[in-house]
Amino acid sequence: MAGYSRDEILARMQGGSITLGWGAVAAFDRARLNNMLEQQYLSRLHEERYLPDFFARFKDPQQAGAYVQLSNIEFGTPRLSFESASINDSRATLHMNIIGGQVATYGGAEERLLGTSDLSEGMGFSVDMAVNLALVEGRVDTRGTVSLDLARGSELSCNLPLGGLQAELNQQLQAWFSQLPAHRTAFSLGVIDFVGDGPLTPTSFIIRTQAAPGAKFKQAENFGDGAVLTFIQVKANTRAGDHPGTDFPYLIPDDQQGSDARYSATVVVAQSLLDHVADGKLQILGSLLFPGSHTFNEVDRDTPHDLAVFGNISPLSSTLRVVPSLVTLRPNGEQAFQLLDANGTQLTASGWTALSLNSHQPASSGSITSDGKYTAAKASNMGHETLTVVVTATYIKDKKQYKASARVFVMLEEAELLPRIATYMWPDAPVALLAGHAGAGQVAWGLAGPAYGELAASENGAVFTAHKASNRLPIALQRVKATLEKGTYSGILLVNARFPVPGLNLAETTSRAGVGQRVKPGEALAFEFDQGDLLPGATQRWRVLGAGSITEDGKYTASGGEASGADAVVCDLERNEVTFNGAYQLLQLSEEEPESKWKTLQTFTVTLPSSTAKPFANGYQQIEVKVEVETVTEEGQQNAPLTPKERASIVLAENDSDQAVRVLDESVQGIEAQTGTLAEYAVRATRNVFRLAGGSAPGGGVSAKSVVVNMYLHILDPQTRSATFYARFKKQNTGEEFSSTDKNPENGRVTVAPRTLEREYNKDDYRFVPERVKGAGDAGKPEDYWLNLKTRDYWRFEYAGGSFVTHEFLGRTASWGVKADINKSMVRYENDHPNEIMVSYTGSIFKNWFQGAVYGEQEETPETPAIVFDLNGGVKDEDVSSFITNPWGETIDSNHFSRGEFVITNDRLEDATYMPAEHRKRLSESMVVKFLDEVGNQHHVNFYYDQNDVAGHRDIVRFNVVKPK
Repeated sequence: MAGYSRDEILARMQGGSITLGWGAVAAFDRARLNNMLEQQYLSRLHEERYLPDFFARFKDPQQAGAYVQLSNIEFGTPRLSFESASINDSRATLHMNIIGGQVATYGGAEERLLGTSDLSEGMGFSVDMAVNLALVEGRVDTRGTVSLDLARGSELSCNLPLGGLQAELNQQLQAWFSQLPAHRTAFSLGVIDFVGDGPLTPTSFIIRTQAAPGAKFKQAENFGDGAVLTFIQVKANTRAGDHPGTDFPYLIPDDQQGSDARYSATVVVAQSLLDHVADGKLQILGSLLFPGSHTFNEVDRDTPHDLAVFGNISPLSSTLRVVPSLVTLRPNGEQAFQLLDANGTQLTASGWTALSLNSHQPASSGSITSDGKYTAAKASNMGHETLTVVVTATYIKDKKQYKASARVFVMLEEAELLPRIATYMWPDAPVALLAGHAGAGQVAWGLAGPAYGELAASENGAVFTAHKASNRLPIALQRVKATLEKGTYSGILLVNARFPVPGLNLAETTSRAGVGQRVKPGEALAFEFDQGDLLPGATQRWRVLGAGSITEDGKYTASGGEASGADAVVCDLERNEVTFNGAYQLLQLSEEEPESKWKTLQTFTVTLPSSTAKPFANGYQQIEVKVEVETVTEEGQQNAPLTPKERASIVLAENDSDQAVRVLDESVQGIEAQTGTLAEYAVRATRNVFRLAGGSAPGGGVSAKSVVVNMYLHILDPQTRSATFYARFKKQNTGEEFSSTDKNPENGRVTVAPRTLEREYNKDDYRFVPERVKGAGDAGKPEDYWLNLKTRDYWRFEYAGGSFVTHEFLGRTASWGVKADINKSMVRYENDHPNEIMVSYTGSIFKNWFQGAVYGEQEETPETPAIVFDLNGGVKDEDVSSFITNPWGETIDSNHFSRGEFVITNDRLEDATYMPAEHRKRLSESMVVKFLDEVGNQHHVNFYYDQNDVAGHRDIVRFNVVKPK
């Protein structure tokens, strides 16, 4: 296809139906899908559901005994592209930038630091993987979700420059992603709602991906563009359609409106179903839902054969965003943030917060005013070379709280360099240098001090090539300056192969611990060299390569005139006026003031609200589990509670299996169904709509020393077996795992003994009371029905033990047999005679009182539900559509309906058209409904009319309790 303007797409559609037998086809473009991915990424920052940091360690094949350590590798926003997409499957490419972390090289028996670099997003490092978009169907919310899961990605590729370690890096990353929990790796691209009885209500769909025309060529302006397609079966379809081929047209026009794309989504409805479109209203458009409160908004439509509706994926009015969303700042840098609604109108936030994910100390987060003006921490308070700070706005409307976040990356230096410091045996191969920086402009590269080679510009940085003649020197430090304003220095230490590995130690009189740490400008350190049996009697001669100075007894002072740099301290050995190679230590100069960190744990406990708290093991009722971690710091240092990243890594684990308990998405109310015979466990970070077992303890939070996290545990186990749980988390910077059972075996675990139902439910547990709402007379009196032939009664079904939370019509009979089709209404004529005109038919009313709220904090929502009648997907003569407009329609009488109850409406007419028995076979069956009550227990109830030979059989609705088999 040469082009894909709106007119070209319509011309292609004139040749006949393109839906391949499906009811509809929906296409969504890359740009809007990536916008929704970014919104989910930003939301997860304040929800603490972001990807954890990646750690890995590799043996360095270039240097014997050396290894490379990757620490705190942090990933940015996931983005989709479709250059590899094929209409034959649902494959796409996912790209994530590496926005932070450290790369370090160690060597020698004492594992001395040979080189280190801090990473930033501007360096251009990333991870790419192939992903297959998947359909995930909900059992309770009856929706199908187009899901993207990083844990299921394949063909992973990372461009961190690790030379011969590249393949091993890709393998380790692949294995790491695959074991991450779904609440961190799974993203939603769209939802198709299966709720409804109209002919265009979706029942199933398949997913495909498609590259835009020309988008597979790297030189193309639209490289990587494409769409996600859903081929949708609706209730009016008798079967699913055919699979698309490579000639399937691209459906999203490339027309422009100014500088913006005019369209981002298209829905095509099959021509054969257009009779079901009433007054131009397309029910299927209301079934297309998107994450982050987005919806499909129609721009225009045309009917070349099928109906084509062109539109956009747009945010709903409740969708909030903070702008700018991604920012990079220096210490003390300022940024004004705004909270905007879906229309771009600025809102006044109820509050603003700033939180550094890396830090133990509040001062590292910087500060933010009540109107969104953020100031990054000053250099002395950062505590790290780089910080990731989450800026969050809170907005309260109609007593509901909304949040939106932005990400701020704070850099101590004006540029992060790769390598920052590094040790090389006199290299034959060039050394590539890269810079990532916070500001605009180009980095100017140059050699500083003595030149031991040549520096040339490259596409992304610079390349240093050592002079071959210089390798006669035993050791030399090549300093490279990258300048935006003041400049940042990289130190390349060139070592002759005959020179020993680093061997200097800090003297005992020096307060700093360790060797190879950053050195602040002007800082003084005392070094010593234990030469052992090496040249006994030789004199130690100290010198510095770089801008610092050193005394003859090894007391080093860093230059006070450079905020960033690199030095090498060298100790030579002299005997008989001959100088021999001794030892060296490479140092990085930085203004970083390391923050106080915790040394060990004081307490790590797991507790329940009470010893008597017992949840039902139905998968829905929660029990609160409180995890508390208190830390201990070095003497004289500030208190240092867990960092937000450490807090986010806290998981609950089942004791016998040591498996982490899976975390439910916050849109899911519980464990929907058991997948095997073993007990299943899950947690949510927040309370759900069901009553909490055992009450709640005071909320979680952070104090000077401790962190308290409340988790809400779900258990699904028909055998109601007791289970024991403990907690664990990972330490930042090292990835070391800590367990609550290691610290305190008694208080580090809890045992939950679920409740069992004392007996099965029976009819005495329910009330079923009729009330006359339309027509004369009273309901429930046999003599009244003969006097009043046109009436509407509400049969109010209530659970004596509480309220119902959800309901679902099942495809089951009263004996738990399988029905061919679900019916949500019943029809009964007075007699089965072609001239019969007296009929009764049912509808139902249910209002989910607890929708979107926490149990005990619900408020009445203004929406009034309508009576739901069975329309059988619009298949005429097999539904109740011919009855419901005569005489009272679908409007309910709210005076005869309460929250948490289920109502069967029974309408009686005296002037109906006869529906032949073969057309109402489905509607002649009873209805089995599954309810969940406020503690999450299931109730299965069968509603029915009496047998035809019973007097008044169509006047009274009856029920019995069904036992699933």
